[in-house]
Amino acid sequence: MKKLRIFIDILMLIVLILSYNVELSGVLLHEILGISIFVLFFIHLFLNFKWIKRVTTNYNKINIQTKKLYIIDLLLFISFVVILITGLGISQYLFIFLNVDNLQLFSAVHLYTSYVSVLLIVIHMFMHFKFFENIVKKLNLKIKSNILTFILILLSSLILLSSSISSKLKEIFINKLDETEYSSEVIDEVEGTEEVEEVVEDTEEETATSNSVEEEISTSTTSSVSETESDEPTLLEYLGKLVCTGCSRRCPLSHPQCGRGETRAEAATADYNELYS
Repeated sequence: MKKLRIFIDILMLIVLILSYNVELSGVLLHEILGISIFVLFFIHLFLNFKWIKRVTTNYNKINIQTKKLYIIDLLLFISFVVILITGLGISQYLFIFLNVDNLQLFSAVHLYTSYVSVLLIVIHMFMHFKFFENIVKKLNLKIKSNILTFILILLSSLILLSSSISSKLKEIFINKLDETEYSSEVIDEVEGTEEVEEVVEDTEEETATSNSVEEEISTSTTSSVSETESDEPTLLEYLGKLVCTGCSRRCPLSHPQCGRGETRAEAATADYNELYS
């Protein structure tokens, strides 16, 4: 039974690390890993049911350290339940039929509750230091068990924290890159337009010396073309001004980051073709 508990705990830690890094796993695998976490978590609760029952029934009689462990575990349980409910509500693949109306709210709650859960997991691991140290002792390694246990817990904590934060950092970095690329494209278009206008002006001057009538026709044609070009944005410009409302990330439709965003981008592209075709 104890070996099974250790195996479940290690497996759950690995799955947690993978699931918290959505950029690495992808949305579909993230949802599969999320369901797997809850299966493993309830197995973990079942294997520790005697301890949970004993502490719950004798809460007023237990020592302070055990009470702290119990409170942390209870908060972790609540956070996991909130993550599950909000995750089902914003599912993009497995449970899309359960999608709620307020996706932005559910997505924000899901995201920030996951950050809280990471902190609780880190605290949980350090508070179970003795349990992990006893496991390390059985390995009979040359290094002291307490030092090795501390190193292992610290590394696991850093990996968990970096996995959860990296997605947000990448999102910010990608958005900045998108803005830079979009700005450079706009600048290139503006510069190109200025060059065209200069050529048109030179042509108009040469035409004016030969034929005033042709000058008027050329001027009117050029102005009408420039007005049409200024009124009609490119597809990238059109999509860049729109954002996906599928979650709180607010990605521009010019660079959708998930299946829901791609669907909205396709719909916006169809609208663009109807407007400017």
